Formats: sequence, structure tokens, C-alpha cells
Amino acid sequence: MDYGEWLTDDLQQDILRVFPEVQYSRNLFPSACPAKVVGKFFHSLPTSCKRWATKRSAFSASLEQVQGYHGDTFCIEHAKLDAAWHLYVVAAEGMLTLLAVTNSEVMQEEIEERLQNRDWVIQFGLEVEGFVKKPMGEFLALAYRYLEEDPFKISSKTFSMFFDMESDLVLDDDELEAVESWQQPELTHILLAGEHGAGKSTAGFLWLAQHSLLDGNRLYIAQSKKAEEGAKWLYRYENRKLLAMEKEQLPEIRYTNCFRFFLQAAAPCLEDGVKIWKAEESYQAFYELSGYLPSIFWKNIPGDTLQERVYSVWNEIHGVIKGAVFNRKTGQLNEPLSRAQYQNMKSFRKDASEASAFFMTATGAGDLYKIYERYENYRISHHALDENDLARVILEHAEDVEASDIPTETGIAFVDDIQWLTEVQLQTLLHLLRGTKQRMLAANTREHPSFFQIGLAQQLMESNSNGTDCTERITFKRNYEEKQKPNEGVLWLNQWDESHGENMTFDEAWFRFLLEEYGAALDIYRSRNKEDEHMITMLCEGRFLEAERKDAEALKKYMDLTESFPQGRHELLRMLERDDLSTKIRIPLQLYFLGDKKLNRYCKVDSLQEIFTECRTEENDIPMDEALTEICSQYPVLRERLKAWETKALKTITRKISALDAALKRHSAWRTIGQGENR
Repeated sequence: MDYGEWLTDDLQQDILRVFPEVQYSRNLFPSACPAKVVGKFFHSLPTSCKRWATKRSAFSASLEQVQGYHGDTFCIEHAKLDAAWHLYVVAAEGMLTLLAVTNSEVMQEEIEERLQNRDWVIQFGLEVEGFVKKPMGEFLALAYRYLEEDPFKISSKTFSMFFDMESDLVLDDDELEAVESWQQPELTHILLAGEHGAGKSTAGFLWLAQHSLLDGNRLYIAQSKKAEEGAKWLYRYENRKLLAMEKEQLPEIRYTNCFRFFLQAAAPCLEDGVKIWKAEESYQAFYELSGYLPSIFWKNIPGDTLQERVYSVWNEIHGVIKGAVFNRKTGQLNEPLSRAQYQNMKSFRKDASEASAFFMTATGAGDLYKIYERYENYRISHHALDENDLARVILEHAEDVEASDIPTETGIAFVDDIQWLTEVQLQTLLHLLRGTKQRMLAANTREHPSFFQIGLAQQLMESNSNGTDCTERITFKRNYEEKQKPNEGVLWLNQWDESHGENMTFDEAWFRFLLEEYGAALDIYRSRNKEDEHMITMLCEGRFLEAERKDAEALKKYMDLTESFPQGRHELLRMLERDDLSTKIRIPLQLYFLGDKKLNRYCKVDSLQEIFTECRTEENDIPMDEALTEICSQYPVLRERLKAWETKALKTITRKISALDAALKRHSAWRTIGQGENR
């Protein structure tokens, strides 16, 4: 559908004149909402908005009018998108509110009861807390891009893909303060603190993107490759949205993770052949070592299982013995703590767990230190350094180390999830970022290892600031779920359901699939292993094999999908209709549908015509049965699936195509005669 057909200039002007803004629930379409319902809404969106603007019903339902306190008119529509799914809209001068789409009779009754309260309508027709608010022009531009992306994949998930992105979050005062903190140049360090889902990563991303940096690069440092890829994905998708709205793209942001950042800085100072263990590799080495140690080493350490004991000991070694800086007042970097220094770390430890209490005793510290010494010997014998060793290498060679071009060219940097860094790693990070104008760091205050203390992190940041610089700590008080729950107990406003919260959250695997990043999507789907995702997993596997040019394997996967899931069968047929498969896959798959008596009712006559035109040309005018037999011989899996039907199916297909061939020739001859008579 052409954009000009969907939304003419005159129609757009009529809509924007009345509705310059639109607001909607980020879960407007529940996950169970059928694709045809979502598609119907968006295909008719411009004409529906025009009708609401002129106070007329958009979906053949009655439109009620409510008079506001100041003479404003509010229009309420309860429209049926189909027999089960109902849409509720409040249209006011200047604002269109899409309240909810639901098929729940209980929810529908509650909404209708609410809409009888005219004061409520007037209040929520102007602004709904927790709703996304957009300029109507942007909303319409995104809506068309949504349809243009792939009309066959319209769903509640693809609605989320374009309309429920991170930067659409309604920022509260704390988040807004964080994003705008770049306007205070005296702030060298900004520390964001809050629990999981509080918006720290989003605020950091927006801070980087909106910072009016005139010179230097923007750097995003994650704590894992997965988190780094997630940030890159968000950046790409935000830019796709901005492109759809014909708005300026986000400034370029460089991405890395902390391990790679450190490794890049330390590379010139490392011996040839030395291994560098990431934290998880260090733990794995320690776990292997534990199997060689006598059981007496683990006898007194608290824990129900050996694995629990091993992890608590490794966490203590990694986070405190090797990860802590003993003399914080002078910033002196000691070697890993001695046994006496470790026992003097009591003021550092705030963890009240049984294991931590044990390690603070003389016996516990002694047992722990014996195991630590075995670990060090094991590490040295493998010619390896762990992440704490890597950090100390950088600090010991501080004058020689240049983290590539980071200090000289990076203007601002955001570091996410610093709670996973030990004290010496955090000190190393701050050293490497010393040349940046501003640094924002984010820490999870609830989910963190026992060695991390937010107050100590802030103290370390302040000690790394110059006399004229300062550090500000911004605490996010509410997490994502709390911010999305509407007030006054109106649960349907965001389609909130505690038991289905995961289905309403961001489904990265699905979006990876839409981006044709099939390998990345597969990694996520296979790790989740959810029954309701097996169909899309198989489809994704087929697309991945096809992209790898493993045609026979891809064809087999598509056949398995067809036989396992009716929905998968229909998706493959739509892909055939859209010409969304390579010829090497499309032709044998069509033969499979045509030749299998269970499936040939799904195919149309034009499928025969396509096979005919693909297999027979003037240069290669072989008999049709030979051409089809040749195709089957190229794909043993096709011959195997057709089995006993093959001979009969090929004869039937050949007969039909021959008849079609003859009809086309007669038609061509008739046209030639007709044209001769006209001349």
C-alpha cells in the first residue's frame, strides 16, 4: 500500500488540526490479540482518526459526547474490531486517547462502567499516567512503517517493536534529572542507583544520545557481550524509528564491554602466550581445582552442597582477597590482600550471610586463605591472569598504558552494571576514563554480589575527581513494573496481568527474527525452550539454514514445520505468496504442497504456472515430467516425504501443467489472431 493512498496530505492535515497528540497504553494490544484485529485497526487508522476528528463513529458503533467543565467536548467510542475484540477511545480537542483493546467480558464491563463516570472521562481524556504520549504526526509515520515492514507479520509483538521502545518510556523526575545531568558541566561523575528495571540503562542511553557533546566520542561500556549487543540493537531500532519519522538520526555511539576494554588497554604490557580468564572462566578453573582438593578444605565452610561452598569461597577470593584495595585513603594498590589484611576488612563487609560471618573468623580466614593459595598456584601453572590481575597490570603500568584512543578521543562515557566490578576493577575503569569530560555509571542496588557496596563505589568515584569536579548520586525509586501500573486500580489501562508479565515484555528474539538475524534469534529461542515458541523456533531454524545456503536441510525443516504446526504451514504459504523464499527452496516446497494429498488443497493454480515457468524455457524445453523428476532427485528429502504418492503426484502435476501449457498457447494464438484482425 502506497503511503499517499493510506494517508493523503489533506487527510493528515485534517487529523493534525484536531489531534496534534495521541496517547496509548504500551500494551494496547494484548499478546493474545489476533493479527487480523491489529491489522484492521492500522489499515483503517487514518480514516478512523478523521472520523473521530469530525465526531463520527469510526467502526460502526455509537459515539457518545461528554461536555467538559470549560466547554470542551469529549467523544467516547466503544467499537467492535471483531465479534470478540473491542476498542475503547476517548477523543478530545488536542488529544486522541486509545484506552484499551480487549476480549475480556469482565474487563469490558469495568471499562464501560468507568466511561459512565463523566468526571473520569474528562480527567483521563487529557492525560493518563503511564501512557506513551506522541505527536500524532510521528504516530502516523510509525504506523505506516509498521504496515510497510511486513503486513503478514502484524501482531501485538510487532506493535511493541515500533511503539514500545526504551526511549518511549515516560520518564519520572529522577530519570529526567539523570538524562539532563549533562547540563551541569561541573559534574564529572554521575552515579545512578536503583533496582533491576528502574530505568538506569535507558537513562544512560538517553544521556549519551541527548548530550550536546561538541567534540569527542560517546562510549557505552556494558559488562557482558550480551548486554553490549542489546545496547547496539536498541540504537539501531531507535534510528529506524527516527528514519521512519524523517527525523535526525542519533549521534554515533561506540560500544564495548568492560573485559574487552581492559584487555585492549593492557595488551602492550602482557607477556606473549598469557591466558586471560574472564570471571566465569576463573570460576570454572576454580571449580575444577576444587575436585582435586581434600574434603577437609570444605568441611567447615557453610553451605548445603559442595557447589554452594565452592562458589562462596571463589566469590570471596575474587571480590575481596584479589578484588579489594586495602589502603583506600592513599589509593595505594597493594598486591592481593594478605591474611592479616583480609581479616581487617570487617568494616568493608556488610553481608550478614552465614558464609561471610564464617570467613571473618580466624578459622574461616585461615581455611579460605589456604584455598586461595592453591588457586593462585593453579592459575600460575596455567600461565593465566584473571580479571583482577588484568586490572592491576593496567594500574601498575599506568604511565605507559593508553587504552588505544579512549582517553584522548572519548568525550563522555556511560558504564552500566558496575556492581559486577570489584574495587580494583572499578578503580582501573575510572583511571582509563580520566580523560573524559563526564562519566555516568549505573549500579543495581538489589541484585549484586556480596563484595559490592554502593557507598564504597561512590567514595571511589569521588576520590578520582579533581578539586573543582564533583559527583552526584541519583537514586531511582521505582522499577519498570511499578511505573507501568496505573493508579486508581484501573488494571486494564495497561492490560496488566502479573501472571503474564513476561509475555508483555520486550521479546528480543522475535525482533531479531524480523531483522533477519536468524542466528541471534535462534540462540535466544533455544535457551528459552518454551512450548509456545517451538513453531517460531523451527521457522527461524529454516530461515537460518536457508541463509547459510543449506537448501536441503532448510527444506526438511520447513516440511517438519508444516507437519507439526498448522500455523507454521500457513506462514510458509504466506512466504510463498510473498515470494519470500529462494527459488531453490520455493519450487520443491511448492511441489511438496502440491504432491502431498494432505496439503495440496492449500495451493492455488498459479503455483502450477510458476513451476511451469521456472522449469521450462525456450532454451530448455524438456518434458515436464522429466523436469519434475529432476527436481525430486536433487532433494532426496522431497522424494522421501512424497513416498508412495510421488509417481501419481508427478503424473497429476504433469498433466495439469501440460493442460495449462496448452491453454496458454491457445490463448497466445488467439491474441495473435485478434491483433492481426485489428491491424
